[in-house]
Amino acid sequence: MKIKYFILPLLLTAFSCNSILDVDPKTQIPSAAALSNGSNVEATLISAYSELVSDNFLGFRTRFYSELLSDNIALGEVAFGATDFTGQVALRNSNILNKDIDGVWSAAYRSIARANAVIDAIDKNLITDKTIDADKQKWKAEALFVRAVAHFELMRLFAHPFSNNPTTDLGIPIRIKDLTADEKLPRATVTQVYDQVISDLTAAASVLPDLNGNRASKWAAKAFLARVYFNKLDYQNAFVTAGEIITKGFPLTGNPNTPFRNNGNVTPIGGVLFQVVNSGNSFGGFRPASFQWSLNQTPNGLLQALFDRGVNDFRATVFFSADRYYSLKWDANIIHPPIIRMSEIYLIHAESAVSKPSPDLSA
Repeated sequence: MKIKYFILPLLLTAFSCNSILDVDPKTQIPSAAALSNGSNVEATLISAYSELVSDNFLGFRTRFYSELLSDNIALGEVAFGATDFTGQVALRNSNILNKDIDGVWSAAYRSIARANAVIDAIDKNLITDKTIDADKQKWKAEALFVRAVAHFELMRLFAHPFSNNPTTDLGIPIRIKDLTADEKLPRATVTQVYDQVISDLTAAASVLPDLNGNRASKWAAKAFLARVYFNKLDYQNAFVTAGEIITKGFPLTGNPNTPFRNNGNVTPIGGVLFQVVNSGNSFGGFRPASFQWSLNQTPNGLLQALFDRGVNDFRATVFFSADRYYSLKWDANIIHPPIIRMSEIYLIHAESAVSKPSPDLSA
């Protein structure tokens, strides 16, 4: 009998614990509740931008790795070893333990997740604050822009180019639902990812204003759309889209260094259509030449030829050389690095003009 009476209090205690432990967390707010407030939605959107342009993503690593993979850096100066993360990238031999690569992937998908949370809150009418109704569609368009750019820039690092076998080559997982969705997504094909990116950018460009401060504008979305079409080898649409931007009349600076000398000005200058806007003492991971690896000396002596031409070729003036060649592009400790500029748009327009089905040599 004593055993029976001993068990009964234990059972009562076990059941009563449920009511004690089953309480709402005080330090966490469910997504739906958090995003019912307009200021919280905009804060989430800003945090999506923050991840997009962080040092781990567009603020530094995507462009650094692009240079590294293009053989523009003297690989002899990059430390190679089983645990050297930069060397793994240079040798195209990265693994899941590479924390720098993981940083790129994680920053991109955090940006995507936050953009999706904003889109979800607006599409499901979760925002109870009616005073911001006029801003909701613009916020959604900005979130679509962030989501598209993050997917596309990941593709350029983690997938084959579109010119390979886009319908069968695997790209990256496409995430277009709020992170609360219980999904374990497989990698989509290259074609599927490009189609989603184009859909998002097209929708964003149709809503975003011509000017939007240091956030995404209609023309920033169009610029990325031109970049995507060009990478997709869709030269007709790349030509048309780039032409629209050129017709708008954005300036093309006479000095190629101007976009990289913004002196902390958050307003884009020198034909910059979208840029990283850092706060505090951050400068997007870019540093003067004394901190950089030198450019690779190509076998055909291209860099040497440029350098020897001196003032007769402006390209030579943006390098300095002792026994190596260093780019002076980032030599001003730039605070707000440009992401996409009019110079790229003009190049896309010109190259697409001669590559499209009906070449236009006049462009």
